Amino acid sequence: MIETPFYLRPVSEADVPHFFEHSQDEDAIRMAAPASVAAEWPEFERKWDRIRSSDAFLCRSVISGSEVAGYVARFPQMDVPSVSYWFARPLWGRGLARQALRLFLEQVADRPLYARVASGNAASLRVLTSNGFNRIDTSSYFSAALGKDVEEVILRLDG
Repeated sequence: MIETPFYLRPVSEADVPHFFEHSQDEDAIRMAAPASVAAEWPEFERKWDRIRSSDAFLCRSVISGSEVAGYVARFPQMDVPSVSYWFARPLWGRGLARQALRLFLEQVADRPLYARVASGNAASLRVLTSNGFNRIDTSSYFSAALGKDVEEVILRLDG
């Protein structure tokens, strides 16, 4: 389903403005229901400076053709290794997230590995379950980005 070859590489400083642009998409915010969204560039840039300089994070840019399509990351969340990803909306529905996550998981030895996704985000749930993650629980959190409580599914990938 992916028309253009893609690959993963370490996040560069030049990738971060693309991530910022992706993160401002209102449809993506509604679907992902993040706890918060940096609405201003300086805050977003500081966040990514911390991520890029931290040994606790492993982040990879997903490059599709010649464009920065998004990122995948492993990071500590609630004291467990977790994964996250975000992709440019024009690239949704092409299987890129599923395949990029699969490639990323080949580079990450942590198991078990966790993921949390808004329960209404069926596409992301499919990406995770197609990569071997299993639902283990539900929880809820306040999404300042949406101004409301959101139910989430907690998933785990075992050995």
